[in-house]
Amino acid sequence: MLREHLTGVLVEQIMQKDIESVHPDTNVADLVQMIFVQEHKRAIPVTENENLVGIVTVSDVKNLPQEKWQTTPVEQIMNRGTLYTVKPEDDLGRAMKLIAEHELNQIPVMSQVKLVGMITRADVINYLHISQELNLQGKRKSGTPTANVKS
Repeated sequence: MLREHLTGVLVEQIMQKDIESVHPDTNVADLVQMIFVQEHKRAIPVTENENLVGIVTVSDVKNLPQEKWQTTPVEQIMNRGTLYTVKPEDDLGRAMKLIAEHELNQIPVMSQVKLVGMITRADVINYLHISQELNLQGKRKSGTPTANVKS
């Protein structure tokens, strides 16, 4: 049943667009205040010259004593190793497989070398909940349906 709700649904249909990123030189205290507290996010991509160089999460910050937040740049605590990414045109099933296999909460969405969005475990769960409630089926590769919405 899960597979039928994911089949043919593209990452770009549910990914978060217009995402923020931080520079590697940003200090951890600013990151916590501006992103985790004010924006209620749990992770953010780290970019330099528009290139994805890492990702930093709440878990990364928890491992650093608070008295070091003001003087520690994000680059010292960010995940920079293997960054699992997906493309906007990838099937949602591929994103979910990466999330499950590598115990991730979010994955950057890349188009060529440009960061174009993020997809989170919560995004996938929300999509599954709505698709099940509305009895939507997969196979939406032809594009996102349009609707006339009046405000």
